[in-house]
Amino acid sequence: MPGGQWSSSRLALVAAVANLTVCAAVGTTLLVVSAPGEVRTGTALPIRTPGTTESATVPGTTPPTTTNTTTTGVPAGLERTPGPNGFSTVVPRGWPTEPLSGPGAVQAADPEDGTRTLRYGGAAHPAAGILEWHTDYERQVSEQREGYRLLELNETTLRGFPAVVWEFEWDAPEGRRHTRSMYWRTGGIEYFVYAASRVRDWPDTEPILTAMIEHSRP
Repeated sequence: MPGGQWSSSRLALVAAVANLTVCAAVGTTLLVVSAPGEVRTGTALPIRTPGTTESATVPGTTPPTTTNTTTTGVPAGLERTPGPNGFSTVVPRGWPTEPLSGPGAVQAADPEDGTRTLRYGGAAHPAAGILEWHTDYERQVSEQREGYRLLELNETTLRGFPAVVWEFEWDAPEGRRHTRSMYWRTGGIEYFVYAASRVRDWPDTEPILTAMIEHSRP
């Protein structure tokens, strides 16, 4: 792809090198980012951790998996980008970023396809437990999205921090969409990473989310 954009083959290579499978939206102030159900933070937002992770499965979702990951340098075609509250991750080079309406969230969009978006950031998290909080929000989203189908909503850990991974599909005006996000908490902040695209574009989008999770800090 021109201008440093990622090709499908390059994304697939990143996924292979990272050797990462992603189990791919929160505080006293509630933020709803864009359309309901895609990202919510109250003081934070979701991903996966180096080393072994264990997760508990919410009834009706896919079983948790155990994954080993390794931290590597920033992959070619990606660049590190800062976020709120000490957060940073990687996004494809050339994808413009902009803050979203509300504290703690930033979006990067594919300049060649506006239906492909990434979000990341962090904000103070609410008193409710991380799984309890996102399970409650998932119920709201399921009632608001046409053709909503939950693929996964599991509690896990990311680099030793409590985390939740949420994945679903739904029918949007531009076609069936796939969304995956990961939220984790540390130091009173809930951080998150998120990726969404049309279902047909998900094979090219998922490796980007994998890299975002692998290279997110903290």
